[in-house]
Amino acid sequence: MPKGVYTRKSFTEEHKKHIKEAKKGKSSSTKGNLNGMFGKHHSEESKKKMREANRKKSSPFSEVHKKHMSEARKGKPLTEEHKQHIGEAGKGRIAWNKGKHLSEEHKKHLNKALWKGGRKESRRRSYNKRRNFDFVPLNEFFTGSVAHHLDRIYIIYMPEIDHQSIYHSVLKDINMDTINALAFNYLKC
Repeated sequence: MPKGVYTRKSFTEEHKKHIKEAKKGKSSSTKGNLNGMFGKHHSEESKKKMREANRKKSSPFSEVHKKHMSEARKGKPLTEEHKQHIGEAGKGRIAWNKGKHLSEEHKKHLNKALWKGGRKESRRRSYNKRRNFDFVPLNEFFTGSVAHHLDRIYIIYMPEIDHQSIYHSVLKDINMDTINALAFNYLKC
């Protein structure tokens, strides 16, 4: 086929006028009695077929394609405008569990699952994780302070509010540079 067949050309003013005149008095709408289904109803069999067809096409992407799209987006920082847009989109939504209450049996089940072996086992795991840390203070304790580990050995006492203001983890080395910079301010005090 010739190359120009698929490209859309803009209409001249004369052509637009001609189309407008031809459409006068005719409705291109499919609302109301102009719709082919006006006054008719789908049979239960047709409804079932449509329901099945819609279920199958819930996502136009295959699982492999979704995985590729996910991998392509990972590690790419969002702009502040994008973050703000995402935040605005979520405002006003009601949480799925708002107004719902758990039964006592379900609460007990969750409690057991979270403790994974009970309180004694949970405390043992926590202790084992912490016993690898030493406790060598670099400054004096003061009222309202907590011990912040700079690493597995040294600690600096700093206000609890400042300590909790930045999420950090010595074990995973998350945000340690930021919190340590803040902690060193209290070393001079």
